[in-house]
Parts: sequence; structure tokens; C-alpha cells
Amino acid sequence: MAGLPGRGAPSCLLPSSRGKSCAADGNLGVYRKMSYSCPLEKENRVSSASQCLKRHSAFASAGLEAWALARRASAGDSKGGKLAGKAPVAHHPRWSLEDIPYDHIEHARIAGSQDWFYLLAGASFVESLSDLYTRNLREYYRQNAAASAWLGEEWEPEEVQHGRALREYVLRVWPEFRWDEAYARFVEAYSPLCRYDLLGPTPALEMASRCVVETGTSSFYTMIQHASPEPVLSRLATRIRADEVHHYKYFLRFFREYQKKERISRWKILRELWRRVSEADQEDSYLAVKCAYETSHPGQEFGIRDFGGFRKRMSGWIRKHYPFEMAVKMLLKPAALPPVLNRLAMPVLIRGARLVVTGSQN
Repeated sequence: MAGLPGRGAPSCLLPSSRGKSCAADGNLGVYRKMSYSCPLEKENRVSSASQCLKRHSAFASAGLEAWALARRASAGDSKGGKLAGKAPVAHHPRWSLEDIPYDHIEHARIAGSQDWFYLLAGASFVESLSDLYTRNLREYYRQNAAASAWLGEEWEPEEVQHGRALREYVLRVWPEFRWDEAYARFVEAYSPLCRYDLLGPTPALEMASRCVVETGTSSFYTMIQHASPEPVLSRLATRIRADEVHHYKYFLRFFREYQKKERISRWKILRELWRRVSEADQEDSYLAVKCAYETSHPGQEFGIRDFGGFRKRMSGWIRKHYPFEMAVKMLLKPAALPPVLNRLAMPVLIRGARLVVTGSQN
């Protein structure tokens, strides 16, 4: 439940993407060159990173409101079916990069840490690809005007801003890093894995999956907020965490609205939550760190064993700073367990989460 919010158990390593699924971990400074290939690397890459980036830009500038308005009058029982009578989505107060005091970064506190570099660079890649995630979700929920409008007008801009803010931080602390080159690698490697057909089997279950993803990102940035050795990064993580918790509440609200219609059993909901948790750790966080490492070390390969070592080194401060109780509570909300069962399950699940994430229950 921690990871490049990624996407197993949710890794506490990086923020997640595919549905945004992700997690993050960390000291890559002593990695040796590896000659084996990683089983997570996929074939059928898109033809070029530049084509991906052009498509993302085109989508971001498309008429978001026109799409929602065109669907406002249509009813539907298919995926993303319209929920009648819902009030317009209220806008969440936003912050901007100007609110982050980048000029006051205390470089000596963090610049020497390769673990923090890969963690933050990887997170910036995952967050920056949010326009692609949004495209899939808005298509899926095209007949729900409120959900589609919120995804395009609030969720996507805030997620993309997270990527921009993290990119700025990374380049202020490690100005020699070729961020654009590394991000282009990540887009090319990861875009084929973000497919519409991988979304949930019903609108309610996909919203439940969104709750898993936002649980991972909220927990990830809570961990960064408390573990950061540098005050400006802690302040930035606090801002992003607040957005992610806000996003979680919206996805939970939409889930509950769909659940009134679909009436999915608690067992099926729990099974879907576990499915998303179990896939949350590998692909986006691994590929994000891999692209950052191989761009910084031309000619060297970063493999799955390297990623495992990266995560193992992070386990100490993950164990100390990851909000396990908060994460488990958020994760269980869509299941709406009876209060007594929820109280009985919490201690067991928290211990299990600690064991899965850190290898220890302490």
C-alpha cells in the first residue's frame, strides 16, 4: 500500500497510474549494470514517444465541456451510464506552482540522495501522464455528465499540475537530469499498458478501483510529507496530499451513487478492491524508475532485481512514516463493512499491510 503511487500490494513507492495505479521505493546509487531483461517490459510499444506526447496534448486541448454537454441529455444503462439529477461538481480551491517556494529549497539536505532523486523523478513521470488516464476514464463515463466534467475540469488539471510541480522540484535540485528525455522513454514504454479495456467491469467497480488508486497516492504523499529531509518538498507533498484526499472523496461519492443502482455484493466489491491492490505495484513505478535510471546512466540497464533492491532500501522510512491505518480505513470504505466487523478487521489488516509492504509487522 505504499510505493511510486503505483500500482501485489500497493507499493509505497510511487503514485499510481493505470486508473492511475502505482507505488514508490528508494538508494540506487550503487547499481551495477544488469544484462537480463525484465519480465514486466512489454512488446508492442507505440511507434514513438513524440507521437504519444502529441496525442496527449491534443486531448488536453479538446473541448471538454462540449463533450459533457453533448451527453447531458442522454440516458444510458451501459458502462458509465448517466445518473440523473446530480448537481454540478463544485470546484476545489487550487494552488499553483507560484505557491511553492522553490527558491528556498535547502539543496544540501537532499541533493546527495539518489534514492530521493529516483523516487521523485519517477513520481513526476506518473503524474504527468494523467491526461492519458483521464481520456480513458472520460470515455468510460461519457454518459455521466457530472463525472465526466469533474474528471476533465478538476481531476486532470490537478494531477497534471502535480507532475509539473514535481518536475520543477527535481530540476531545481538535480538540474543536470534530462527530464524530457527520460519522460519520453516512460511515455513510450507505459502508454501501451493504459488501455480502455482494462477498466473495471461495471461503473461502480471502476469507481471502487479509483478509490484504491487514490488511497495509494494519498498515503504516498503523506509518507513523503513526513519523511522528507527538505522543508520545501514536505510543503509540496502536503499540497498534493490534500488534492489526492479530495479526489478520493469524489470517487467514493460517485461509487456510492452507482452502487445504489448496481447493488453489487460486498464480496464482489472486496474482490475488485483486492484485484486492484494486487496489481498496483509493478508496472508504472518500475518503468518510471527504470527510465530515470537509464537516462542518468547511458548504456546501463536497470532490471527487476535493481528495483527490488531500491524498494528494500526504502523499507526503513516506509515502516516509520507510511500511514498504514489511514490507508486501510480508506481502502475499506467502499465495502461498507458492518461497524463491528470493521473494528475487528482493522488490526489484522494493518498488521498484514505492514508485513506486505515492509516484510515486518513492527
